[in-house]
Amino acid sequence: MSIVFDHVNIVVDDLEATRAFFVDTFGFTSGTPMTLEGAWVDELNGYKNAKATYVPLAPPAGGSTHIEVLTFENPPSPKAAEPLWAPNHLGYRHICLDVPNIQELYEQLGPKWKFLSEPVVVPPPFNVTTVYFIGPEDVLIQLTQKSQSDATDA
Repeated sequence: MSIVFDHVNIVVDDLEATRAFFVDTFGFTSGTPMTLEGAWVDELNGYKNAKATYVPLAPPAGGSTHIEVLTFENPPSPKAAEPLWAPNHLGYRHICLDVPNIQELYEQLGPKWKFLSEPVVVPPPFNVTTVYFIGPEDVLIQLTQKSQSDATDA
């Protein structure tokens, strides 16, 4: 059996702002927004008369893995009691993007977004510099830059 990682789905209130964030900040390519409704959507989600809009976002490096940004018109999404980015939150926690220059992005995004720390160098066996920040809709995003020795070994 060959298993391929396909996508991550993020449910948001403001589809356009979240789409623009990934496109403008990281160079993702936006697909065409699509309305999802009908019997199959109701059955799959367990809601009657479910209606949502989604847009796929492809990373700049290509590949088949992508982010799906989705907003529900019916039923409206409930607000989480605790932020999803809490370190001990059960279930989904974050999206990780491998970037070429973490310090540059940290400085560029710092005035607008809440970072949980400064970039941290993680020792072997990981050999990366990494940092978390809270993006649109409280989505926790991890930026990672591989060490130069790992980048040249790949």
